[in-house]
Amino acid sequence: LSDVTIPDTVTQIGDYAFNLCIRLQNLNIPDGVTVIGPGAFSRCIELTAVGLPKTLTVIGDYAFSGCHALAYITIPNGVTSIGDYAFNPIVRNLPDEAITVVEGSVAAKHIAQFR
Repeated sequence: LSDVTIPDTVTQIGDYAFNLCIRLQNLNIPDGVTVIGPGAFSRCIELTAVGLPKTLTVIGDYAFSGCHALAYITIPNGVTSIGDYAFNPIVRNLPDEAITVVEGSVAAKHIAQFR
């Protein structure tokens, strides 16, 4: 399983849904998804790219924790809640230009605590 496209009918990605899918490399999450549950993609160590939809509002604890191969992160402005360690330790290793968030947003505050 290296490429995943979540169907347009999905609105939430469940807790630990793809946890430890170590071969997962590319992920396309469609508009309409509002919640990514805790640990949903944790330890997907080969995940290099993920598109987060504009409709996303919640990113659960450890959602992308341990996804060491991620090359960039863009967190939509509509995200109002980011769980503990959602992107840990990724944000420590990425250069500033590889992280896109809206200044003053929930995402910007979350990212700042790990930089």
